[in-house]
Parts: sequence; structure tokens; C-alpha cells
Amino acid sequence: MGMMPGMMPIMMPGMPPQPHPGSGTNPLGTAAEVGAQQEPKQPEQPEPPLDPEVRQLCEHFEIEAHCARLLNQEMDKRQDSKASDLARLWELLEDVGSPTCLLALKIEEMKNGEFRGKILQDREVEALALNFDLGSRATSKLNEVVSRRATRKGEDLVRMERILEYSREPGPTATLVAERLLDGRYTSIPDLGEAEDVMRKFSLDEDAKKRLVEIVLERADDSSAVLGALELHLEASKQASETLRAVSGRLLAGKDLPDEPWDDRRPSFRADGDHDRERDRHQDRERGRERDRERDRDRDERERDRSRERERERRRRSRSRGRPRR
Repeated sequence: MGMMPGMMPIMMPGMPPQPHPGSGTNPLGTAAEVGAQQEPKQPEQPEPPLDPEVRQLCEHFEIEAHCARLLNQEMDKRQDSKASDLARLWELLEDVGSPTCLLALKIEEMKNGEFRGKILQDREVEALALNFDLGSRATSKLNEVVSRRATRKGEDLVRMERILEYSREPGPTATLVAERLLDGRYTSIPDLGEAEDVMRKFSLDEDAKKRLVEIVLERADDSSAVLGALELHLEASKQASETLRAVSGRLLAGKDLPDEPWDDRRPSFRADGDHDRERDRHQDRERGRERDRERDRDRDERERDRSRERERERRRRSRSRGRPRR
């Protein structure tokens, strides 16, 4: 029997309620609405607390909160130079009219890799310098290494000490190694572990040990391969130290050893001093260039320091003139 127009449908026992025809609504809501009602909102993650040293600086200079958080994030990425960076910021923000603005600029420099922290004096570096009589130039460079690589300080100083023990000129050697580390030619200070194994295996004399260390420093990128090839030649030699002296010039010049081991019984082997003389000339030129670059950098740094001091003095005088007299 059909349903008459306008009549309500008859509900049978146990049947769910039916929506009114044409209403288009679901009394239980859509699936998306039900899910949204059931899922609780995730609480927002709180900001990580500021590093104590960052907080001290920001509170002292009344840095705005958002800038303090940015500095905290950058310091978290720069653990190697954190102490150096913060020491430099303390100097820069002193006597500045708007510390927050200047700090924001310095944070941008950090992000761009342009910011350089303060070179801090390190007691262990000073002790090493005293032990090997390094001089002020090498000491300053080692302090810079430690300031920029604080988390690797222990490894760096241990390796540097081993190198200096074999060096003919500790001061220039320390400067050379530090410069190469700071400008990216070294990713780390060369490890002498493999070289010392060769020294013990072939009972090298003191001069040969020093030459072997010079080779490792000059061929740091492929020192393992160089030492492996050198071992083959020394094993075929009756006078390992003499053989090493004969081939050192070739290795220092960046060349590979010949496939056939040297025969140390040949007269030409004993008279082969050309490689040594070329090696000495190469090292003298390299040290001379390092000294020239160091003098230029020292002069530029002194000029920058004087300029900053003049600027600070100008600001002090300006503020002094602007204060009302009592």
C-alpha cells in the first residue's frame, strides 16, 4: 500500500530515526565533523629555555625577547666558538644606543658565516707556547684555533704537541699548521699515528723522523697512501733513513714515488741532494709568505682596533656633551 502525500513514515520498533525527506541533513553529522570533535587539540610546544650565558647577556643589555631567542638558536649551532662569540658580543654591545638592533645584525652575520668572535687567551696554549718557545705570532694563532674550535681543543693541542716535538722550527711550524687549519686547507690537525708506526718499524734516525713529519704535514690529504708507498721502498732498503732522505724532496713536491723501490746501493742515490735542497727552498718560501700574510693581518687588526676605540671615545664625548650640567 503506498504512502499518501504529506504522511509521516511509520517507524517500526528498533529502526533508527529517519531524516525528514528533503532536509539533506545527517543527525549524526559528517565523518569529518565527528572526527574533529573526537580529536583533542595538541598543546603548543613551549620555547626552549635560554642558555644561561645567553640569558645573562640579553638581560644585561635589555635585548628584546624575539632577538634573544634568535641568538640562543645561533649559539646552539656554534658550540665550537660559543665562548669566543659571546665575548665579542659583550664588547660590541657596550655603549650602543640600540643593542637589540645591533645584535640582530650580528646574528645575520653569524648566519652568513661572516661573524668572528674574540680571540681568547687559553692557559694550555700558553703552556705549550712556553714549552716550545713559540713566540707571540704562533701563540696568537693557536689561541685563535682554540677559540674557534673549543669542542676539539683537546685533540688539537695533543696533535700539535706531537708535531712540535719533531719540528726543526717549532714557532713557524705551529703558525703554518694553525693557518692551514683556520683557512680550511686542513679539516683537522694531521695525526702522526701512522708516521710514528713507520718510525718505529724502520728505526729511523732523528733527522729522518723530522723529514717524515714534514712530509705528513705537506701531504695531509693523502698521507696514508704516501706512507703506504713509502713503506714498500723502505722495506726494500738496507738503510731506511738514507732512503727516506733521498725521496723526501720528491714527496714534498707533491710527486708520487716510482713503482720500483729505490736501490740504495747506487752511487746516484747517495749523491742525491737536489731533492733536499728543493725541499728546503720550498719550505723557506712558504714560511716567508706566511710571515708576510701574518704581518698584513696584524696591521689590519691593529687598525680596526684603533678605529673602534676612536668610535667609542667619540660616543662617550657625545653623550657627555648632551648631559645637562648640575
